[in-house]
Amino acid sequence: MRNCDVCNAFQANLYWSPPGLKTSVGPHQDAQSVFVIQLSGHKTWKIFKPLDRIKRVPNGRLAIKKTHRGKGDDLLTLEDVGGDSNVEVETRLSPGDVLFIPRAAFHVTSTYGEIENSLHVTIGVETETDGQIWGSVLADAIAAIVSDAPVWREEFRRALPQQLVRQPLDPSAAYLAIPKLRKLLKYLEDTSDGTWTKALGDVLKNRHNYMQAKWEQQRRFLQNFEERTTLTNTQHDEL
Repeated sequence: MRNCDVCNAFQANLYWSPPGLKTSVGPHQDAQSVFVIQLSGHKTWKIFKPLDRIKRVPNGRLAIKKTHRGKGDDLLTLEDVGGDSNVEVETRLSPGDVLFIPRAAFHVTSTYGEIENSLHVTIGVETETDGQIWGSVLADAIAAIVSDAPVWREEFRRALPQQLVRQPLDPSAAYLAIPKLRKLLKYLEDTSDGTWTKALGDVLKNRHNYMQAKWEQQRRFLQNFEERTTLTNTQHDEL
């Protein structure tokens, strides 16, 4: 059933951890806000206060589309996220407990001192992701405008000066680009022909289509699950 007070698409993942792990999952961020539901056993969670300096990908670029650090080969230590002195929430979940973790909040888990396996499900809110933030929408809208630039935006297609492309790059040369970039932003600011409206409309429509596809994926999954359950029950009754 669709509850329109919570019209979001969700993604569910199941996690099992054995007892006795000082760190069952190291410090990391998720790309979406999540609800954690403890099913069996116990697990201790630490959620850390925000750290602006860590919200950057390893190469130093601002993490507009990637705030989920600490995954894959991007390993982080407790010191990287401020250590125990930077913990904002620490809680031990028992069966039936629910914990909400906002998008990009660093967290770490442990089953140290427990004697039972831990099982929990994480429900990710797909409308609370890196792709659903103002910075991402703005970046995509600007990219759409520039890539579809008509003749009057010839300024956008002019070549970079040699100081900005020659090797090795002189870091101080980047300052040469600031006046030019301000001028280009002025072009965008002065747009009055509906370009911004169209670009933003297309960007938001793409996101809407993505969410609709998620809804359809969930609908098909639930339909298949119900059909399989009905078939299994029918076969059981026949036996």
